[in-house]
Amino acid sequence: MVADIPSFADVQKGKQRGASSTGRVRYRDKALHVRVQMAAAYGLYGQPAEARAALEQALAEAAPDGFWMPLTENYRYLAPLLAQGGWGSAQPLVERAIALGQRYEARRAQLNSSADRPAIAAALTEKELALARLVAQRRTNKEIAETLHLSEGTVKQYINQLYAKLDIKD
Repeated sequence: MVADIPSFADVQKGKQRGASSTGRVRYRDKALHVRVQMAAAYGLYGQPAEARAALEQALAEAAPDGFWMPLTENYRYLAPLLAQGGWGSAQPLVERAIALGQRYEARRAQLNSSADRPAIAAALTEKELALARLVAQRRTNKEIAETLHLSEGTVKQYINQLYAKLDIKD
């Protein structure tokens, strides 16, 4: 069952009293993101009916204003669901989100390839790049140590060396 998030129309009708128009717009944006992410989560957990229902709710609110960004940001998780089609009046928005999502994913893959690294990363070894990726994923030193089969002390030392090489200061 899709979680009961009040629609923007309910908020407009005054069910969320005292909210300014700016607050209503922020609420609308957050509610839309939550619905899109719920659709993605339902899809990932093998609940296609719930995924479609959550996405239909999100599309009903996003389509009138053409809010495609939440769909594009979550494209990698929503792609199979979006490809199903049958989205009625929201179909143009879905098609735009698919096109932009495909471009986004292609660019992301390109940036992650070794040939297209930023200049600063060219100075890093493959092991340093692996460490940098784990740090960028906000992994703890303990998690990094387990992943790379090192001690936590060694990880700390390598991170300090990496920071020095990249001229990163606290």
